[in-house]
Amino acid sequence: MKAGLVQRSSRYEAIAPFTLRYGAYRLKVVFVSRKHFTRDKRRLSEVDLNAQLIRLDTSLLDRPVLLAEHFMRVCIRLIHYVNGLSDDSVRSEESFTHSLANGLVSLAHRNPNAWVWFNALLSEHITARASFERVLISDQVHMRGMPKRLSFGRHVVTMHWWPKRLAVRYQEWGFFDYANNRIHLSRELHGPHLAVIALHEIMHAIHHHGSCKTGNRDRFMRQQAGALTAFIGSNPGAWRWLLRLIRSTAHQPVKRASKHAANDRSMEEVIRTGARHFAA
Repeated sequence: MKAGLVQRSSRYEAIAPFTLRYGAYRLKVVFVSRKHFTRDKRRLSEVDLNAQLIRLDTSLLDRPVLLAEHFMRVCIRLIHYVNGLSDDSVRSEESFTHSLANGLVSLAHRNPNAWVWFNALLSEHITARASFERVLISDQVHMRGMPKRLSFGRHVVTMHWWPKRLAVRYQEWGFFDYANNRIHLSRELHGPHLAVIALHEIMHAIHHHGSCKTGNRDRFMRQQAGALTAFIGSNPGAWRWLLRLIRSTAHQPVKRASKHAANDRSMEEVIRTGARHFAA
């Protein structure tokens, strides 16, 4: 990978996630043919913690929708491993739900440029230019009201604030009412805790309506990635709300590069051309 391409690829300091930091790991993200994968050569992505590498198959360069899902997969795999969910003995959906909610917020905070790249990819190729990346790089974060409805095909999940007295009585920050398809969040929530709990309860709904079944860890993680990607495509407004929550709790905003940077190009051009500049 040529260092010069990193500087020229975007008006942002790092348009693609060349490294991903989480837990004790700092993994370099590379595109290689899957014949060079160390484990299952039938897969299109793998996490190699020993080599500190995330490998994505080169065929994903021309399939941006699949690229987005596989990047989500490797993030989920890394998050669950670091959080101790590393074998099939863990069968609790609650454990996987909290691991992903807390892990995804943490991953976004520690890898802001990778988070921008991923959301720009989602915007361009999955949700008809939903402009997710603008939420992350704008000068100000404009918090809007919590979404009232979440779409899951024929099913609708509604979201509601929960009075403080009930949250205190039942000792719950939030919950998903499976029977009535309702998510309740305590009005006391704020800051990073609100971002984690909101994503946590939404993930319960995603698992439920996305038919994600625990019991086999690898299968469940694939289902998580597919169901979460599908949710984002069906609920761009809700995802923008979550992005604002996550960004508002980060220590530092994503910085733009200088307006006078050489070979400056727009985000749209970089994402439209797939990830070829990343792989060069």
